Amino acid sequence: MDFQFLGHRIRVLGKGSYGKVHLVKIISGGLLSGHLIAEKTSEEELAETLIVEKEILDQFHGSPYIIQCYGCSSSIDYEAIVFSLFLELASGGSLLELMEDYGGQIPEEHVKCYVEMVLKGLVEIHSKGYVHCDLKPENILVFHRGDCSDLPILKIADFGLAQVRGVKNMRKWDYGFCGTPTYMSPESIVGQIWGALDVWSLGCIVIEMITGRPAWGNYQGPEDMRDKLLRGQKPDMPENMSTWGKDFLKRCFGTGPNERWTARMLLEHPFLQVQPETILLPHEMSFTSTNSADDNEEKKPTLGTTKFSDSTSGNSVPTRKVQGDREEKATLMMESILEEEFSNEYDDELAEDIMFEALLRSRKMKIRPRHRMLLVYC
Repeated sequence: MDFQFLGHRIRVLGKGSYGKVHLVKIISGGLLSGHLIAEKTSEEELAETLIVEKEILDQFHGSPYIIQCYGCSSSIDYEAIVFSLFLELASGGSLLELMEDYGGQIPEEHVKCYVEMVLKGLVEIHSKGYVHCDLKPENILVFHRGDCSDLPILKIADFGLAQVRGVKNMRKWDYGFCGTPTYMSPESIVGQIWGALDVWSLGCIVIEMITGRPAWGNYQGPEDMRDKLLRGQKPDMPENMSTWGKDFLKRCFGTGPNERWTARMLLEHPFLQVQPETILLPHEMSFTSTNSADDNEEKKPTLGTTKFSDSTSGNSVPTRKVQGDREEKATLMMESILEEEFSNEYDDELAEDIMFEALLRSRKMKIRPRHRMLLVYC
């Protein structure tokens, strides 16, 4: 999908270990004429990550939840060969900046919408046989909709560290991590690359969106992070999260990859099935000072008089769910099935097949979507 165009650089948007990101305006280039795009540049000897990213992104043209690549080029800049990668421009910056727009914490009802977008992107990535390996707020970009009448769209970006699923990572990394330590899973320390790695990272991101703080708030360096994971430690559950939300995180933080749900399975989790009656955009929300001595947070979003579902309260259970003992029994049976199926060598596709079989049965039995996660084999 490489294209030829004439444009000029307006300014530098950012810098990284690979090089720079420029804001570029297309002067002539077909349908993109007059548009702004992002140009990632790197000198030839450091261009490997951009080349890898280009090869991967070429497989996701048209994906609504993965950043789009328009092409690449090589040029001479001050007597040095420079490799450029041309990407769509994220009008809203990154998820990290979006959290700042909310005052630090994102309401759980909005988190559900954003998590669903990221999961759909991960499903596509994993279905192509890749693992992102560096999923974090800075690598999830925000695209505002044209009419600004709804929540922005999130797209996964920065595939420079992506790996082929199931292939042992042979690169040499400090402390075993191939991505950002505070978002990496236990198995990543020994170079195991499965889709479950990205699921763990997503769990860390969810905690950060809910609390306004990193999942590992007491992080003291890569070596400390490695030791925590080797001891089997996991991030603390947010106290201000619904019961279904905590259960969702539990499925993200299984110690081994075989204990975590896949991205496709998580899309059917009840946490994402309970939708809000009303959505308030960040700029429509009011912010008040909490003056909390415990967490020293200056701002928290308040929902005013707008009614949300009961799942936004501390430990409340969503009203749209299977009730009582039936729910508990079904959940325990599903866990037993998953544990039995995962007892052998881990396989992403096998894990997804379990859920698809359950969904097929649910459709035949005319079970509503929000009840599907509680379906068990007869």
